[in-house]
Amino acid sequence: MPEWVDLLDSANQKYDPSTSGLSATNVKTALDELAQGLSGGVVWLSTFYPGLPTADLLIASMVAPAGGAVFPANLSDSRFSAKVAATAETVFLIKKGAVQVGSITVAAAGTTGVFAMASETTLAAGEVLDVYAPSTPDGTLADVSMTIVGSR
Repeated sequence: MPEWVDLLDSANQKYDPSTSGLSATNVKTALDELAQGLSGGVVWLSTFYPGLPTADLLIASMVAPAGGAVFPANLSDSRFSAKVAATAETVFLIKKGAVQVGSITVAAAGTTGVFAMASETTLAAGEVLDVYAPSTPDGTLADVSMTIVGSR
């Protein structure tokens, strides 16, 4: 619950639109200020894909929010896990639009992924970050979960 609601409740005040001075313009201004205060926060793409991913399957997608998103080189706070281990090394592709910007590699017999991204990747508001399964999927790697972490 927002702090201002707690403050109003604790002061035992009631909201009266006829005397509050709030208008649609004031509310919009307050929301715009709140959104600006949220910049610098965390953005993430978190997903679970049940079963075996098929060739070139889009398994995750994120549209950058207003203010955009920045993903650090090598995605150090990001995680990838599978419930069923890979038989061979398996590489998922991370793309910004049609351009590959990174990858997630799961070692043979592994269940965790190692992220690679050569440099910081910035998405403008509305740009898309996608994760694709390999063109030649592993026959056993299954039930994959990931969280890709960036900032605003």
